[in-house]
This record gives sequence, structure tokens and C-alpha cells, in this order.
Amino acid sequence: IIHRIKAVPRGAYVLRILLVWVDVDDAAKPLGEVTKSATLNDFTIVCAWSAEECARYLEIFKAYEHKPAAAIQERLDADYISRLSAALCAVRGINRTDAVTLGMTFGSLAAILSASAEELEACPGLGPTKVARLVEAFQTPFKKTSAAAAPSPAKQTSLQQQQQRRQQQRRAQ
Repeated sequence: IIHRIKAVPRGAYVLRILLVWVDVDDAAKPLGEVTKSATLNDFTIVCAWSAEECARYLEIFKAYEHKPAAAIQERLDADYISRLSAALCAVRGINRTDAVTLGMTFGSLAAILSASAEELEACPGLGPTKVARLVEAFQTPFKKTSAAAAPSPAKQTSLQQQQQRRQQQRRAQ
């Protein structure tokens, strides 16, 4: 496979896809070699685990062969409420109705972001759970810092509980 990848001339195709049918139990090492070679030769690798899956990928690739990229891209409406709704629906548990309610109540994303938990909870359809998720999403930084390696508060609490149990067991001995 590696020799065949290298034999394909660069620039001959706009998109070069390597469809790999994985039919071995331990595929990590062979796939690593194929992926390395594909990456070095500007191929996109697509893995399939059955003949049917390979055939389906080929059908999809053929169907979209001459279509513009816009045919598979997500379409967002141009109006403000639709864009606001798309952004707010990224928060787990928030649906379009909740997003529209927030947009109509507060008028802008800036006003929603600066609203208190009590003000958010006053909106119909938003209970304490949804409000807690919204507040957490608003307060979580987009860019992870070096603290990203630190465990989450829930995991940290779990780790503390485990340490306390171990200490208690040691004392009991």
C-alpha cells in the first residue's frame, strides 16, 4: 500500500482519499504505518470495518464528487435569533424554544451573559438544572490554560474521597 501511495503524483487530484478496510484484530501498528505514509503524501485516510461500510463510503464519495462544498456544510439562517439559538443550543439541555425565550426576554447575547441566575430562572421553561448549565457554560473559559491537566472539580472530589477512605483503612489496620 505504501508504495502505491507514493506512486500517486502530487497535484494530480484536488482531494486524495485512502479508504482502508480494517480486517485484522490488532490494527494499531499497521494503521499507524499507513496513516504515517498517507499523511506524508497528502492523503486523507478513512477507515472502514466491513465491506458494506466501504461500499457506503464509495457511494457517498461518488454522490458528492461534483457538488460544491456548500452542499454538505451546515446552513445557518441569517437572522439574529437563529444564530443566537444555534449558539445557545450548544449548551447541553438547552433547546430551540429555550434559546428563543432567552433571546426574546433579554434581547441580546450580551444581556443573557450578564443576567443573574435568578433572572435566567424567571424565564418560562428554564429550571434550576438548565440555568446551572448555562451559568457554567458562560463562566467556563473557551481557551484551556495549563490548568487543563488538573482534574475536574467532580473528579477532584472523587479523588479526595478515595484518599480519605484509604487513610481510614490505614488507621483501622
